[in-house]
Amino acid sequence: MIRITRAGTRVSPSRAEVARLRREFELRHYVRLRRVLDPDLLAFVLRGIEASEFQERTHADIGSNKELCLGKSPVVGLLHVLVNGDDLFAAVRRITGCGPIGCFDGRVYRTIPGYGHRDAWHSDAAGGHRRVAMTINLSPTVYRGGRLQIRDRSSQRTLSEIVNDGFGDAVLFRIRADLEHRITDVEGTAPKTAFAGWFQSQPSFASLLKSVRL
Repeated sequence: MIRITRAGTRVSPSRAEVARLRREFELRHYVRLRRVLDPDLLAFVLRGIEASEFQERTHADIGSNKELCLGKSPVVGLLHVLVNGDDLFAAVRRITGCGPIGCFDGRVYRTIPGYGHRDAWHSDAAGGHRRVAMTINLSPTVYRGGRLQIRDRSSQRTLSEIVNDGFGDAVLFRIRADLEHRITDVEGTAPKTAFAGWFQSQPSFASLLKSVRL
């Protein structure tokens, strides 16, 4: 249905498939898209990741957290170019029911077991521009743990969870003020690497390119 290649992004959803994914998203607040990244692109991205440097990073205002984040790298720029397109935006809107999308803004991050990398419950809804989150698995070795959990912010009741351990698979999940999410600790020996971020109502991708280090 959605396939991202080095030559561009192809979107060919059937009406029935979109309807199925929309029902799943409404029920679980997330949906998994299988094999979104083309194998040739995956191999290219992995080579670029291993040739680049990660830097330790913490996110402000979401509790105790720590991860490794890929710095300036052609891989980050390429992934942004490939996912910032009108056809993909239209498919995401049809699947999730979100409003207009101006850009996707993300990062490549890594969490390694035993290094104190962790996430905390947060909503990502600050500012009001983030429509839907997306995370794409870039981990060639299956990791343990690292589950995406979504809960009701008021009651703190967990509503759904998923391990996105399919190499090249993507998960779209809902961003809303009354919902929070986190990634549980990664266990065992294999690290988790992902390209993750948000489809946003603004800015446009052209404006994003001018303001960040892609």
